[in-house]
Amino acid sequence: MYGYNEHREGMHGGHGRHGFMGGVGFRGLRHYVLELLSEKPMKGSEIMSAIAEKTMDRWKPSPGSIYPLLRNLESLDLVVRNENGSYSITEAGKQEISYRREVMRGFGGRFGPNTIEDMINEMENYVNYFSDVPEEAKSNIEALGKLTASLNRLLEKLKSEDQ
Repeated sequence: MYGYNEHREGMHGGHGRHGFMGGVGFRGLRHYVLELLSEKPMKGSEIMSAIAEKTMDRWKPSPGSIYPLLRNLESLDLVVRNENGSYSITEAGKQEISYRREVMRGFGGRFGPNTIEDMINEMENYVNYFSDVPEEAKSNIEALGKLTASLNRLLEKLKSEDQ
């Protein structure tokens, strides 16, 4: 199990012995869980579903990952288990999230696209995603129309500058 040293190392960004799952390891899962519980109390199964939704089904943690983590977080007084089986974040858990957010802020845009080409590829990925979930896209059709109009204006401006 994960004791005091694991907790301290996790707070300060060490990689420890845990591997990464699609870029998110044990400590990433811990952060996801605490962030979700800062929004509202949730049961383990709800946390698994919420992570799958937020990662666009690229990653859904297993019960073998979530429930031991929740027990660990509970033993560290970062979460408490409620009578109905849901978990709530504690004040100490909120402080850890605040600390992690501050640390990540120090990384700046490092994790975002670095070049115009990266940005274009990322936008193309979102277009592909919207094609896979047409009902979600339809519910945002006005915003997508505004974005399309903005991109068309940009294209026209760039083309006219070339001439």
